[in-house]
Amino acid sequence: MWHMSLASQLIIATLIIYILRVVTGDDYLPSVGFLAAQGFTAGPGQAISTGLVWEKFGYEGMGQIAMAYAGIGFIVAFALGVPLVRWGIRKGLNTYPVGSVPEEIRTGLLARDHRPAGLHLVTQNANVDSLAVQISLILVAWLGAYYLVDAVASVTPPSIGGTLWGLFFLFCLSAGLLMRQLMKMLKIDYLIDGDSMTRLAGWMVEFLLLTTLVGVKFAIVKTYIIPIVVVSIVLAAFTLVFCLYFGRRVPGYSFERTVMMFGTCTGTIPTGLILLRMVDSELKTTVSVEAGMWNIQVFIFFYVNFILHGYVVYDWGMPVTLGLFAATYVACYLIMRFFKLIGPKTF
Repeated sequence: MWHMSLASQLIIATLIIYILRVVTGDDYLPSVGFLAAQGFTAGPGQAISTGLVWEKFGYEGMGQIAMAYAGIGFIVAFALGVPLVRWGIRKGLNTYPVGSVPEEIRTGLLARDHRPAGLHLVTQNANVDSLAVQISLILVAWLGAYYLVDAVASVTPPSIGGTLWGLFFLFCLSAGLLMRQLMKMLKIDYLIDGDSMTRLAGWMVEFLLLTTLVGVKFAIVKTYIIPIVVVSIVLAAFTLVFCLYFGRRVPGYSFERTVMMFGTCTGTIPTGLILLRMVDSELKTTVSVEAGMWNIQVFIFFYVNFILHGYVVYDWGMPVTLGLFAATYVACYLIMRFFKLIGPKTF
């Protein structure tokens, strides 16, 4: 359903851009709607990567515009997501009762006498700090992915190389998985502390949110301020309707999945998890586990990342590019129908 959201948002955003070109007379880049869809559904990392690739082909400021869309997406996630959660709780749509909200959830602070361990040491700190080891493992995987992409991109045409950099997150994910398997073979995987990695991932997400919101340079995006505002408003309303329509037809934990899907399709998976905790505070449902498996579909539909560059980089033309996204939407829908992941309304 993640790719259905991306494809439908992208098609709608692109149509709006063409309408604005006619109404305002401004020569907006038609594919800037792609960045809007990526900023909402895929999050800032992928959107900015795409924008920076396009800048290499002469379209200045695309990275900043992508960042603006991603920042607005985060705002939409909570501006509409929190009222959605409250509406569902008031209607009794959540599976498990929420009850009273704990003080630590309301304030975000833990009591002095209730501070669980957030990580475990794997080294003797007198020799090397344990957290430094965890960061080093991340950097080794990142550098491996970086030099691999750099080497391949240097011997391929700019269009291919640019696309590879846009897929850098996939190479990093693969490098991390490969590195873990290698450490298991060498029987040194005990050096990986899952809790430490979770804390580092949380910090990186928070830092990403901060830099996305404060990193937008208005002087650059002001020429696209009308498309940014109009497209964001339309996509916010559309995504809410989209998630409600399909979410209520997903069998089992329908409302929890609706909330999770909306948070993810306007921000990132961590954003969806924040909203999910509001209706499933103890994570008794399987929705949070399912969210972790969503990354598998990125490999299944990896070609989508190439299509995103079809108009700017490969010069495919807009009808062909949009047609491929429409085909992806239909394929995802048929797959969900085949596996009976869509049924009658549940609420």
